[in-house]
Amino acid sequence: MKSLTVKIIIAVLAALIVAGSVFCILLATGVIEFSSVDDGDDDKKTSYVQKDKDEDEEEKVEKEKEEDPNNILTIIEGKWGFYNDDSNDNQAFFAVIKKNPSGEYSLTKGLMWTDYLETGNITKVEKIGKGEYNLTVEFPTVDNEMNYIEGHTDNITININKLSSDKLIFNDTEFEKIKQENIEDYFKQFVNF
Repeated sequence: MKSLTVKIIIAVLAALIVAGSVFCILLATGVIEFSSVDDGDDDKKTSYVQKDKDEDEEEKVEKEKEEDPNNILTIIEGKWGFYNDDSNDNQAFFAVIKKNPSGEYSLTKGLMWTDYLETGNITKVEKIGKGEYNLTVEFPTVDNEMNYIEGHTDNITININKLSSDKLIFNDTEFEKIKQENIEDYFKQFVNF
């Protein structure tokens, strides 16, 4: 009976030593970490938190993406509005234009294109050459007192020849920057959004 009790005590101690070793290894490798939980008092309770490996992997991949210079786009202006006051004054362009580290300008999704009669959402921007983009623009149906235009999708190709702080030249047409804080309000003069 005595030897059985000793064997049980030795087995329990061995199990505790193994469990402690495993815990120390997990703690050392970062799989388990300490965090403090504030229960509103000055005293803090300590708890053990097992990290979610998938979450860590996602964060790591996201961080690598952010650090990759090819994925960094700096916004020059949050919103740019352009209108043509030369040869074709019924056309306008509204865009978010970004610049990457190599100095090249890019157009991004979520843009709007308008010719004052219709305003479409640019749903796809495809780069087809240096400064050249194909825009897929979805126009909703226009039905007002002056016009009825059936909804449709157009592909519009534009070529950005030059962009400066106050003007854009694309398709060899010069567009002056609209010098108003709220570009949408400017366009609302001409188009029902």
